[in-house]
Amino acid sequence: MQEDAEEESESSPRHGPQAPQSETLPQSGISPAAADLPLLVGIAQQMLQRRRSRERFFDSDLFGEPVFEILLLLFVAGASGDRMTHAEVCKAAGVPSTDGMRYVSTLIDQRLVVRTGAAVDARQQDLALSRPGFEQVARYLAACDAL
Repeated sequence: MQEDAEEESESSPRHGPQAPQSETLPQSGISPAAADLPLLVGIAQQMLQRRRSRERFFDSDLFGEPVFEILLLLFVAGASGDRMTHAEVCKAAGVPSTDGMRYVSTLIDQRLVVRTGAAVDARQQDLALSRPGFEQVARYLAACDAL
């Protein structure tokens, strides 16, 4: 458990502007209120911790879902008003930068993630969930809580 806390501190996001938040999240039978945001963040953090803990028992290549990991990382960061660079996201998700660029490009194409800032080097650009991406992850987490 302490190992997980150390890993989290190494890849902790920087504080930045508030992430996209809304009073309610539309387009689903599940519409968590903004007051549910701490609960949803807790669910996302728990998912991330469980994903890391299974690597103590199994080869991490068996459970590769880096795109989902990136979504969870950006949700947690965005919900607390933090931001992460591409390099930080890749390190936290445990993926090489080149693979991470592909994954992030896919998420941008799907309009789930946006690049922010004016860094020339793409690895230093800040990443954030788009408003629809934030809402979609929130609805998913609320559905998981309802199980």
